[in-house]
Amino acid sequence: MRTQTVGGVAGLAPLTDPGTENARVDLLMRERAFWMFGTGHRLGDLRRLVRQYNRPLESVYPTGAYHKAGGRYGAMAVLPVSFDERNNPNFQGCTDLRP
Repeated sequence: MRTQTVGGVAGLAPLTDPGTENARVDLLMRERAFWMFGTGHRLGDLRRLVRQYNRPLESVYPTGAYHKAGGRYGAMAVLPVSFDERNNPNFQGCTDLRP
């Protein structure tokens, strides 16, 4: 996608194979992060790294001090279902808050 004539970006060098499976997954997720910035798809990729690729939670999600207001990052790794949805008697969604 980087160098395609349609949908690509001129001037980007082609990617090289990093050689290992873990490095390929890292490269794929890094490229997806750039290409889908601001589209709301990042949380799904982060959860996929933890659930399907067995990456440690601390290596995928931010931890420690938050850069604004002197706070800290929380322990939540997913967005909780809002009260409006859970209060709906027809709600059949997943309430599993594991990443």
